[in-house]
Amino acid sequence: MIHDTRRSSSLLLLTVLAAASGVAIAAPVHAQQGERYGVLVPIFANSAGGKGNFGKDIAKEFRKLLEDFPTHKPVADNDVRDKLKEFGLKEEALSDAGNDCVNAQQLTAHVHARLVLCGHWEEVAKDMYKVSAKVVAPGGESYTMTDFQTEDAKQAAQQLLSQFDVYMAGLRDAVYCQEKVTAEVWSEAVTKCTDALKANPQSKSAAYNLGSAYWRSGDRDKAAEMFKKVLDLDPTYDDAIKALGIIAAEQGRTDDATRYFHEYLTFNPGDVAVRLSIATEAAQAGGYDAALKIVEDGMDQTEGDDLVALKAFAGAVSMNAALKAMNASENPSEVGDARPVVEKGLGYLEDVYAAKGAEMDVTSLRNMFTAYRLLDQDAKAVELGRMAVEHHPDDASIWSNYADALNHAGSTAEALAALDKVAAIDPQYANLYLRKALWQLATNNFEGTVVAAQEGLQKNAIAPEQVDQIAQQITNAGYQKARAGDYAGALPYYDTAEKVAQTPETKAMIAFFRGYSVYQIAVDREKPENVATARATLPQFKRAIALMEAAAAYTKGKPLEKNRQEIIDGATQLIEIQELIIKKGR
Repeated sequence: MIHDTRRSSSLLLLTVLAAASGVAIAAPVHAQQGERYGVLVPIFANSAGGKGNFGKDIAKEFRKLLEDFPTHKPVADNDVRDKLKEFGLKEEALSDAGNDCVNAQQLTAHVHARLVLCGHWEEVAKDMYKVSAKVVAPGGESYTMTDFQTEDAKQAAQQLLSQFDVYMAGLRDAVYCQEKVTAEVWSEAVTKCTDALKANPQSKSAAYNLGSAYWRSGDRDKAAEMFKKVLDLDPTYDDAIKALGIIAAEQGRTDDATRYFHEYLTFNPGDVAVRLSIATEAAQAGGYDAALKIVEDGMDQTEGDDLVALKAFAGAVSMNAALKAMNASENPSEVGDARPVVEKGLGYLEDVYAAKGAEMDVTSLRNMFTAYRLLDQDAKAVELGRMAVEHHPDDASIWSNYADALNHAGSTAEALAALDKVAAIDPQYANLYLRKALWQLATNNFEGTVVAAQEGLQKNAIAPEQVDQIAQQITNAGYQKARAGDYAGALPYYDTAEKVAQTPETKAMIAFFRGYSVYQIAVDREKPENVATARATLPQFKRAIALMEAAAAYTKGKPLEKNRQEIIDGATQLIEIQELIIKKGR
């Protein structure tokens, strides 16, 4: 990974942006517990290039004042001199205005210093000096002090100490900011991190943490503003680049997301783990197109198992993108315009299968099943299923997908047998008994439908509302027969539906459609209008009325209420006629 210094003290999650905490932020907390940290204070350089001891005197006087500071202390002069001699450097070079304290920063690790205070001076008038200074923490985060003019070194040291105290107060704000981010108390984190950034507008970590807090509070625009500020301070701050990519993906700005993610990947172009990590975050944010582009761009420079991993991911992302497009379409059950995406994904998955064969991971196998189903390639799905269950005999998800493939191919008996395998492995598998019931129903196996639904209820593996939906579907299938004039053929459907119906509303619905069929059957049978037909149909008309009365809750407030009442009225009249025929026949 890049930026090891910062990452060693940062918290980076794959799906949730957390705070990146620099070492300098944490230092005051530990220091207040008794340890005083070293501050390297090299000679201030003359920015005009002139000679003089004023810069040396400033550093000397500041070190004296720092001796009494509660949390920090100056690095011992002997330690600094020893290391300067070892590296062949002069002390003036540590604060050379041209190197922006880089030499001093590099020396901190060798003299056990946490901070550097370096600066430069110039004479602006006789016995009047302008002083500029900054504090630099490990990782390069800095605090630029306000320039000032002074007459002597002691005065300058006092001003520097006053501003150093302000810097330390800002660090305390940064600590509180970090604590709130770590605790995920986002509203308070926004307040504390805002204070920290006000105290030090140059703080990359404070800006990053504030961006994180805004993001998790739901304000993506302000979060993006903060992450862009981080990049203004440090264009190589890759966590901020990645965060901007994720926000763009969440907002559906695919081009921006892709640009940010590619910028992030320029730091590690050949690192497949990083590429997959970033692509995963893009996909989890809903940026499937961006995620696919990220992995595809890495394929040309990758081979072997790494290439297979990229193709497996590309296949999975393609399937997710296709399903997302289908769900947003007018007909979510049809592949429609998503077909090219499914075909692309299947191509990648078949490459993985060709490379891995029986060793192909289960997730990729499931994605292949989905692709074959959407493209109506039933034979290939069944063939894949036979191989998959042979090599993954104890995986319920593989047996489940195999069962779906068999059912889709019309091999319902084999599909039900595969579902029995699923039940043996995981009796609570999602939609197991619902599918068993519906597939039994599709073959007109009413008894099997009832058994599957009741077994699922007993094992708490199917929700009562799902069973109720089965009853409604069975009722609808019966109604379709009735509409075609097969009123008698519809009755077994209503019988089955009654056995599994769970709610009064569904039972009332079944009563309505059963009553309608019973009434029509009776009307057809009574047409000869003789004693025999009257005696046969009289109970049926009475039964029709009873069913229609039981259906009142279903038809109330619906146009069907008129039909219900018409059947009751018609059956009442026909009952009178049948009774009269029977009476006359005697």
